[in-house]
Amino acid sequence: MLKDQHVTSKVMDDIGDNIDLSLIPWKYLQKRLRDAVEYHLKIIEVAEEFENVFSGLLLAMFLNNLGIYSSIIYRLSV
Repeated sequence: MLKDQHVTSKVMDDIGDNIDLSLIPWKYLQKRLRDAVEYHLKIIEVAEEFENVFSGLLLAMFLNNLGIYSSIIYRLSV
């Protein structure tokens, strides 16, 4: 698993200094990873809530525009 792998890559931390991940104990890396996953799952939940709220509104707007365009095209053809 990830715990058994030796991490040798370097990343930039919040301050901008290079740090060697192999020197950081696994429990701290695991906590940061867990926090990042939870954060991204919350973003997905918010996106799903927006989709649920606005999908009906978008359908209503589409049908309204379809009716308007249909009546305009009909009047132009007559």
